Amino acid sequence: MKGNLPAVLTLPDPSIKGPYKPFFLTYGSGKDKWRREFGDRVNIKTSSINGSRLLTSWTGVSGKLRTMYFGFDQKSLPMNALVWYPREKKGPLPLVMIIHGNHVGQQASDPGYTFLGELLASRGYMVVSVDENFLNLSITDLDVFGGGLKNENAARAWLLLKHLELLRNWNKTPGNTFYKRLDMDKIAIIGHSRGGEAVTHAAVFNKLGHYPDDAREKFNFNFNIGAVVAIAPVDGQYKPGGTLTVAKDISFFVIQGALDMDMQTYGGLATLKRIQFSPGFSGFKAGLYLSAANHGQFNSVWGRRDDTGPGINRFNLKQLMEEEEQQKILCVYISSFLETTINGEAGYKPLFMDARFGRNWLPKKIYMNQFEPAGKTVLADFDEDVDVNSATVNGGRITTSGLREWKEQQNKFLWGMHITKAVYLGWDSVKHQNGFFSLNLTAPLSLSGKMLSFSLAGGKENTAGLLKPIDFTIVLEDNNKHKLSFPLSSCSVLQPQIAKNLSKFALLNDYPNSEAVPDFFYFDIARLMGNHTEFQMNNLKAIKFIFNKSRSGDIILDDLSLINKP
Repeated sequence: MKGNLPAVLTLPDPSIKGPYKPFFLTYGSGKDKWRREFGDRVNIKTSSINGSRLLTSWTGVSGKLRTMYFGFDQKSLPMNALVWYPREKKGPLPLVMIIHGNHVGQQASDPGYTFLGELLASRGYMVVSVDENFLNLSITDLDVFGGGLKNENAARAWLLLKHLELLRNWNKTPGNTFYKRLDMDKIAIIGHSRGGEAVTHAAVFNKLGHYPDDAREKFNFNFNIGAVVAIAPVDGQYKPGGTLTVAKDISFFVIQGALDMDMQTYGGLATLKRIQFSPGFSGFKAGLYLSAANHGQFNSVWGRRDDTGPGINRFNLKQLMEEEEQQKILCVYISSFLETTINGEAGYKPLFMDARFGRNWLPKKIYMNQFEPAGKTVLADFDEDVDVNSATVNGGRITTSGLREWKEQQNKFLWGMHITKAVYLGWDSVKHQNGFFSLNLTAPLSLSGKMLSFSLAGGKENTAGLLKPIDFTIVLEDNNKHKLSFPLSSCSVLQPQIAKNLSKFALLNDYPNSEAVPDFFYFDIARLMGNHTEFQMNNLKAIKFIFNKSRSGDIILDDLSLINKP
């Protein structure tokens, strides 16, 4: 909250329930052995589907025990789901699909998003929480510690799309409860944990004609999926065709808690960085790294304990925020994301650049945003080669002076995840000398209608609270040597790395105590100029960072770009 605070958004709090009363129903096999809402009390009965080409690990003694417990095998998977919708609202409803992640299969995970289903239904959406508990870790697994089924995330994604297929058919069937009730041009998919990875696979599968790992399984989905949300997702547990998933032309939002004791690294950021946009696509991808949040409290069934075994006792649970706060934050962001991407309410979009726009709605926590709009002009993302003097923009040259550290390398997160290449800069200022980093352009660029933006991470952890937030000066120079100077803090000072302190004792931590999570910085040059400078906005020739405000510092800079004003 230090630095220049933006004006708060004047739109209604998106986490407050809307005008409609949520109506609840279920659909399912009608034969469920353990849950009556999918058994004798189901509202709409469904037929089973064959997932044997995707669930090749449902075999052996463990597979037989799984079949005995659940009452079906991989050849006859049930289509079960919980549904909330505003029955009194007229016209087709935007459709939101939710899939849970891996938890003990004997404890149903899909009801854990009731708070989200009821909120979104009250605001005019049809919300479907899909039952995939039979794909989860089970007490019937002989190798319990191995995690049960292998590579089942493909099946999670496929099953989600099969539910969409079922709903599309019902939407066309006269007499069905869902007949003409769904707007199939407005679809969002949300996943948590392994479900968070699966929704990205689903976005990829949606545009394919065949299953990559067994092309005998034909796909014919082609839904208009306009928004994908990943809640504390894993990344790379399933690799279609042996490669990491690269989704294209989807608006994407990921949220990760800093105190996640299950997914202890921000793996969803790697997913975000791989998403590609085609020319003409108008969406965006965004992330939120949230202090004091864990894995389970995004689901009301899972709760504060991110481990079901005795190992949870080594973790420091007292530092977690309350469940109501964590779910409030999730509701603010998911509701805002859907309003922006599905309903075209652009007024909520700034929230994804900077959480401080929503500070009247959000609990007082540390929020670190990541934001990448389609159509940006990248000046330097440090991925083009190994030459530290080269830039991404054609002809751009990078120079420095007076730095203690200057190198380009992968920003590695925990678990060995490579997020993206970035430039590492460090300085120790002495009297009459300040280090700098400069990007010089061969051809001048226009800043008209643009904002200067970049991602910045603290290079060091804030051990024992000793580090001070970093500030420095940014200087823009035009082709006639006119300059415009402003501090980093005209947006915000830089948050140091957040120390996790997951375990009660440091020696019990499995991994390093922090990650170099980037925060998003943006500068409206026209606003900063006012009427008091000769600087020519349509003639940008150089961008310079002068490290003259914090005596010493270590930063990781990436994605120096020009973006359109929201």
